[in-house]
Amino acid sequence: MRNKKGMRVMALIIALLMLLSVAGPILLQVLAADEITELQNKLDNLTKQQKELQKKINSSTANRKSELQKKNELEQEINNFNDKIGVYDELITQYDEQIAAKEAESVDIQSRVDSQTEIYLARIRETYERGTLSYLDVLFSSGSLRDFLTHMDYAAEIARYDEQLITAMRDDKQAVLDAKAEIELARTEQATLKEEAESDRSALKKRQDQADANIKAYDGDIARQKELLEEAEAEEERFLAELKKLLAARANSEYIGGDMIWPTPGYKTVTSPFGMRTHPVTGVYKLHTGIDIGAAGGSKILAANAGTVVSAGYNSAWGNYIAVDHGGGLSTFYAHMKYSASVGVGATVARGEQIGVVGTTGLSTGNHLHFEVRVRGDSVQPLDYVTPS
Repeated sequence: MRNKKGMRVMALIIALLMLLSVAGPILLQVLAADEITELQNKLDNLTKQQKELQKKINSSTANRKSELQKKNELEQEINNFNDKIGVYDELITQYDEQIAAKEAESVDIQSRVDSQTEIYLARIRETYERGTLSYLDVLFSSGSLRDFLTHMDYAAEIARYDEQLITAMRDDKQAVLDAKAEIELARTEQATLKEEAESDRSALKKRQDQADANIKAYDGDIARQKELLEEAEAEEERFLAELKKLLAARANSEYIGGDMIWPTPGYKTVTSPFGMRTHPVTGVYKLHTGIDIGAAGGSKILAANAGTVVSAGYNSAWGNYIAVDHGGGLSTFYAHMKYSASVGVGATVARGEQIGVVGTTGLSTGNHLHFEVRVRGDSVQPLDYVTPS
């Protein structure tokens, strides 16, 4: 009778354990496949763009284009490398998170294996204390053939559960170990790619510095240089007209509210005010539509107020730029950034959020931020809206 009760209790314990094991998560779903695929596709596209830009640069050298043109092409290639490094960082972060999750999952599985082992050991001890139980023991301790068959079914179920649990635990644990090894390898490969991209960007920076120096030297072809600067001037005017039209179309939205903040924390000097001036590169006397704030290259550029990014990209005159609409016809424009804006068109930014870093891209003679405030698309005095702080 004791054997009969013991077998039933053990069968119930094993059955319950199997139910909990199946009901609980066997493996955490940690591989964000869609996000990884999206990042990989983005990286592939950037690599393709990089090759196209390199062809343009090689063509510039072969055709003896001016240093100003080569500088613009180099700046675009530097943007490309910087974007690639951003993708590398995102991928490495993804892999780090997956590895951490896999390690936690491995601990959970080991805990289940330990619990199962305790149950097995307890049953072995019980079997030892009862002595060996043979088919004849089961037969003679059964009150009927039906009891005998029921006991045999319990024993068969226990054996089957044992085999399934052991196999599942072993397979799951090996799967986790394999996944961790694969992810570690992938992270190592991504780190190597990041290092290569950093090296390439450093080389490009040196080439850009050389191009900056050559802009002032010219190459003896004054007529060609004058023609190029006229084209750059026309490009600047064309872009500002498009920006004005874009912002004017959004003038009827509601103002986000609040006061604007100074966009370059720690840097307060206005090196070129709003108003008429002679352009330092083109030599044209015209309206300076914003203020230039002297700041170290790589220093932060903050959104003066909350709003929506309505334009961002690269322009031969303004270099890397971004425009933010704050509603109510009020907007701000930031130009000559070192790299592409850190947020894209359509993104919502908060007051004080970093949107880029100071640089000297486009028609620029040194590191600074060109900052504009526009009302219904028209440029106005920025110092009426922001105060150095």
